[in-house]
Amino acid sequence: MLRLSQILVPVLSSMTAASAFASPAKTINVAAIVADSAMSKEVKAQALADTSETLLAAQALFPAAHTAKAALAIDAANPKARLLMAVIAPQLELKGIVGRVEPLVQTRPEIHSRFAKATARFRKVNSPLADFALNGPKDIHTESDAQELIARYIYRLDQLRRTLNDLKNGPEIPLHTSPDSLVQFTVAQAMVSCVAEIEQGRVYDFSNCPATKTAEHRLNRADLEAAQQLVAGYQTLLTFLNAWDFSGAYQTSIRVSGNREHDMKLFLANAKFGTLRKGNAIGVIPDIAKDAVIGARYAISMQQELCPQGKQSTQNRPGYAFEKGLCVRAKNKLERTLGLIELMLKGPTAVAVSESEVITVDAPAFFSQPLKDVREIVPAKFDKCGRVTSLNDRTVNGILPNADVHRLLAKQTCRK
Repeated sequence: MLRLSQILVPVLSSMTAASAFASPAKTINVAAIVADSAMSKEVKAQALADTSETLLAAQALFPAAHTAKAALAIDAANPKARLLMAVIAPQLELKGIVGRVEPLVQTRPEIHSRFAKATARFRKVNSPLADFALNGPKDIHTESDAQELIARYIYRLDQLRRTLNDLKNGPEIPLHTSPDSLVQFTVAQAMVSCVAEIEQGRVYDFSNCPATKTAEHRLNRADLEAAQQLVAGYQTLLTFLNAWDFSGAYQTSIRVSGNREHDMKLFLANAKFGTLRKGNAIGVIPDIAKDAVIGARYAISMQQELCPQGKQSTQNRPGYAFEKGLCVRAKNKLERTLGLIELMLKGPTAVAVSESEVITVDAPAFFSQPLKDVREIVPAKFDKCGRVTSLNDRTVNGILPNADVHRLLAKQTCRK
C-alpha cells in the first residue's frame, strides 16, 4: 500500500521543530477571520495561513487545505499558505485510495478475500481515517487507471517542487508544526484528527488536542533548496516508473516463475505492456537535473554558512529547519560529477566506466525521444545464469550511439 511518508517524510521531516502539537486557542473561527474588516489583506492571509498550519499539525488535512486555499484567495503571494497548499495537494490525490483500488484487487480472488477482511476491520474504526481511505469512487479497474492516479500524484509533486523553487528567493518562512504531525501521513495514519468541526469548515474546536510547548523553526533559501532537491529525487523516480504501460502486470504476476526469459515473455504477451504512456513526464527530468546542479553548487559555495562546524551538528544552523547543517563532503569529486552531468545534458559525452574504458552516452536522446516500446530493446539472448548477454538494439534507443552495450554486458560472469 502506498505510504505518503515515503515521499514526504524525507522532504519535510527536517523542516520543522521536534515538538508536539500546540493549539493557540480552544476554537478558531475561520469565517470571523475572513470577515474581519480591521485586518489588511496581508495580515488576514497570514492569520489564515497560521490557522492552516495549526490544522495540519492536528492532522486535519481537509480543513487545513480549505483554510490555506482561503488564505491564497485573499493574498496569492503568502509564502506559508503557498507552501502548505503545495505540501497538502499530493495527499489529497489519494482520497479514498483503499476503496478506489478494490475493482482491480477483485480481479485476483485470492488477494481480494484478504483485502475484503482487512477493509471490513478498517471500517469498524469509524474515524476520519476510514472516511479518508475508504470513501471514494471505485474507479481503478486496471493498471492503466492506477497509473493515471500516480500521474496526477507526480503532477502535484512537480507543483510542490516548483513552489519550493519559487519561494527560495522570498522571505524566510516560520513554522511551528512538528515533523510527526506535518509529514507522518500514511494510509494507515492519515486524518486521525483531534479537531472537531463545529460549523462545517468555518469553526474548529481544538479542546481535545494535546497542548505542549512548540519551537519556531525558519526556512530560508538553503532549507527550501534542500527540500526541493529531495522532492525532485522522488519525482524523478516515480516519473521513470510510471512512464511505460503496466497493463496486465497484476494478473500476470501470479504466473511469474523466476526465469527471466520466461517471465519477460509473459509480460510482453500483453500488447500494451511496456509501451510509452501518453502524457508521460520524462521530458521534465532534464530541467530537474539542471536545478539539482544549481542547488548543489549553491550548497558548495555557502559551506561556511551552511556547515560552519565542518560536519553535521545542531550548532550549525540553530533556529532553522535543517538545523544540523547542509554539509558537502568530497567537494572536488562532487564538482567533477556536476560538470559531467552538465556535459551529458548538452549532448553525447565520454563517460569512464573503468580506469581503462570509456563509452559515449547521449542522455538528451533518451529524454527528447523516449523509448516508445520496450520490445525495441528487450534482451535478445540470456546466459545460463539468466543474465542478459545482448539486446535487440545495441544502442539502447540511441543512448549509447556507439553500440557499446555489448561491451558492458560482456563484463558479467556466469559460473554455472
